[in-house]
Amino acid sequence: MKSVPSPPVLVILAAGKSERMGFPKGLMDLKGTPLLLAHQLAFRELGGNEVIIVSSVYFQEYDHLAKEALHLKNPDPSRGPFSSLLCALSHIKNQDVLMAPVDSHPITPEVFKKLSQGLRSAKASVPTYQGKGGHPVLLSNALVKELQTLSPTETRLNEVLKKLGPEVARVEVDSMLILENYNLPS
Repeated sequence: MKSVPSPPVLVILAAGKSERMGFPKGLMDLKGTPLLLAHQLAFRELGGNEVIIVSSVYFQEYDHLAKEALHLKNPDPSRGPFSSLLCALSHIKNQDVLMAPVDSHPITPEVFKKLSQGLRSAKASVPTYQGKGGHPVLLSNALVKELQTLSPTETRLNEVLKKLGPEVARVEVDSMLILENYNLPS
């Protein structure tokens, strides 16, 4: 059985245009904190340290929120979120990755614990609430190495996970926050 190195690298995907939101999603207020910063703070409260943020259109707007994080610019975000993930993965060596879209809810201790338990016997761990998958997703170092060989235009992460079938742990959690998708202004 695989033991999860603690902690993984947090990768926050924030290269979208935020068209439905009307302003950068990472700047959305979540209990008094910009969402991009809330992701980092929640991860660090769990003992996490290494954070990679991939943005593009709002690189300058997000840069001041990249607290002690590696902030990368996706040169062509029109290729989709998988291209942003691969941009981040090119900076990762022998580590598991906790991948979170910026418009998802920040990680909670319960979700992190269950994802970590799921990864012990799988290549990836996806949280579910009442059977529906959500975020963040925990990727094993072995899967990260496989993903690093793919082209940013040849697939999407959900397609890769679907092909892996039983090698993906779908872990049921009690928090419906894993389903949150902050796409519209509140």
